[in-house]
Amino acid sequence: MSTRRIHLDAGPAYLPGESVTGRVEGARLLGEVRLFWQTCGRGTDELAVVDVQPVNGDGRFALKLPMSPYSVNGSLVSIEWGIEWVDEQGDALDH
Repeated sequence: MSTRRIHLDAGPAYLPGESVTGRVEGARLLGEVRLFWQTCGRGTDELAVVDVQPVNGDGRFALKLPMSPYSVNGSLVSIEWGIEWVDEQGDALDH
């Protein structure tokens, strides 16, 4: 099994409306990159995928961040953003 990893072109902090660019490295690059946010903490956890881009060949991707929701690190609930690589079978392999 080959390892696939997501590499971002810039640092870990982005502003709403900016583009997140990077590449997925590894063999057999056939799948998609997903931009999502999730809540964690007390109450019901939520997850929403806000952008999906098919990736193959060189593994490059560019995802545009929406204007909301903002990342929040609260004492009861947090909203966190992430990017995940999902292969052609639907298995999340890196985030």
